[in-house]
Amino acid sequence: MKRCPECSREYDSSMMFCLDDGTELLYGPASMSEPQTAILHSTPSPDYTPTRAQINTTDPTATFQTGAPDIVLKPAGSWKRAVIAVFLLAVVIIGAFVGYRYFSPARQIDSIAVLPLTNAGGDPSTEYLTDGVTESLINSLSRVPGLRVVPRSTVFRYKGEVTDPAELGQRLGVQAVLTGRVVQRGDRLEVQAELIDISHNAQMWGERYSRSVNDVQDMQREIANAVALKLRIEDRPAAERPYTARSDAYEEYLRGRYAAANGSLTQAQGSIEALAHFKRAAELDPNFAPAYAGIADSYTQLSSATMPPSEAMPAAKDAVLKALAIDPTLADAHRSLAQIYWWGDWNFSGADAEFRRAIELNPNDPRTYIIHGNFLARFNRNDEAEAAAKRAIELDPNAISSTVGLGRVYLYSRRFDDLLAVAEKLVADAPDNPDSYYFRGIAYLQKGRYDEALSDLQHTNERSDYLSAALGYTYAVMGRREDALQVISQMRSQAAQNKFVSPYEIARIYAGLRDKDAAFANLEKAFELRDDNLTRLKIDFCMDNIRSDPRFSDLMKRVGLLRSNYETMP
Repeated sequence: MKRCPECSREYDSSMMFCLDDGTELLYGPASMSEPQTAILHSTPSPDYTPTRAQINTTDPTATFQTGAPDIVLKPAGSWKRAVIAVFLLAVVIIGAFVGYRYFSPARQIDSIAVLPLTNAGGDPSTEYLTDGVTESLINSLSRVPGLRVVPRSTVFRYKGEVTDPAELGQRLGVQAVLTGRVVQRGDRLEVQAELIDISHNAQMWGERYSRSVNDVQDMQREIANAVALKLRIEDRPAAERPYTARSDAYEEYLRGRYAAANGSLTQAQGSIEALAHFKRAAELDPNFAPAYAGIADSYTQLSSATMPPSEAMPAAKDAVLKALAIDPTLADAHRSLAQIYWWGDWNFSGADAEFRRAIELNPNDPRTYIIHGNFLARFNRNDEAEAAAKRAIELDPNAISSTVGLGRVYLYSRRFDDLLAVAEKLVADAPDNPDSYYFRGIAYLQKGRYDEALSDLQHTNERSDYLSAALGYTYAVMGRREDALQVISQMRSQAAQNKFVSPYEIARIYAGLRDKDAAFANLEKAFELRDDNLTRLKIDFCMDNIRSDPRFSDLMKRVGLLRSNYETMP
């Protein structure tokens, strides 16, 4: 038997050191001079408590230990050791809690929303800068592998709302949110950024930046890298270089992005204003690749809307090739080139390859999936089209554009029951979106519910800046020829006001009237203009009345739709 000379605890002979204080054990009593521990051998009754005399023992170093068959007196030094042990245990528990609450969750975070930064200065003329910093942070973090970043189209729906960041983060289904305030004072830009862990509603990181407006790109990279570092992400966007050293060029670029996304403008108005800013940015820095990509995107949006495709598409192609010559890894430029190959060159295999390259470079951009799904559906590649559209919804479930993309796939694949379901959701969620009533009107039309179709398509015309050929087509199939011709007359009046009106759209109404010669006359005009709507020939239900005419298959061949069996192309 061994005993500890410090605490007198007894151990088996195989033990070498005391488990309480680490003192080397000795055989036999600890020491002859050490006060002996008193043992009361009598077993107390269950209701026994020590007497005051027992408690106030003459041995000042002794304490009572109760709750066992025997009452044992121990040296007072053991209390000190017990207090130290409790203290150390508390430190461990508190440290573990703090580490779990404030540090360990970062290792698990794989989704984030960059909320629109607040323009704390309140100057509307600097709103483009606030939005530009937000969008740049979204783009930078979107390039981080394994990190899901809520797209711009979703987070900007909450711009201006006074909402608790943690609550909004839960609504968006993310684990963290990045918030911030921006103030411009002269040529200085001050940004207060804060990263919040949603599950604990706790700040993970915060920093205040003060930079010259000329250094805004460097500041954006610093913030993105700090966030990635805090999330314990090794593959950070630290190597991202500024696309331009000219601050004035970057400012014009941000103004262009702001105009393109300005919800107070129509798509055509926004594209025209954005185009002017992108062009100025490229003039200020001819090596600014995103500026050329913005030019290309603006032209593709204006094609067949306000500009003839024969003018818009060559200009778009010239710009996008300049962008890719400077930076071949620019995903937006590859998406624009895909649209140019599709709508302008009728190079469909090339378009498909560019869509896939854009997705490879940025797999988290829902816009590419939406447009690619539209493209695939026009060639009866319906399963792939639906998968692309649903992937966009997964990435951006709250965006109306994602739901519209799925509706367009169902329209082109003639799944009218599914189209009606999507349309009902859009009417409920986005009654001001023209596609909402347009989709429902087409679904009603295909089900023979003409009066309801007519009501919805008239509703569409009232809420859009273009006349729907589907309205004239509906009049035609209802036998209301004069009303159908009146729609054609209104469309031609728009053309007389220097607004581009697609001959293809007019041909659709004539096809509904079974006036084949008038329909093909307008289709030939569309061919001369390289109207991008001609890529819908294969699936457009409005063309069913003239599909058996030999002139139709000839036109399909000239457009390139019969050049190869594109439906089976990998």
